[in-house]
Amino acid sequence: MCLLRTNRWLNPRAVYSSSVLPYPLRAGTNFTLNYAHSLQATDLLWQVQWSPDLLNWLTNDVTDSGVSTNGNIEVRQGSVPASDADPLFMRVQVTTP
Repeated sequence: MCLLRTNRWLNPRAVYSSSVLPYPLRAGTNFTLNYAHSLQATDLLWQVQWSPDLLNWLTNDVTDSGVSTNGNIEVRQGSVPASDADPLFMRVQVTTP
């Protein structure tokens, strides 16, 4: 969360709609995670990852594509085949290069 606050993307005291915060859902045979990020935060790297156990995080089989753009905010969707693991957890890792 510190990286997000540093780049003025999220205010820790503000209330945000669910379209801004990451949210998972099942779409057909895929498990997806929708998330928003600032196009102005060019000093950050965003990577969708999945895990079968919350200990080991993987990037194989992840598809990450743009869904929509509103001003400087882009909504993206990361997806992975739901058959890759049961249970299956997803997250967005935000790092600096």
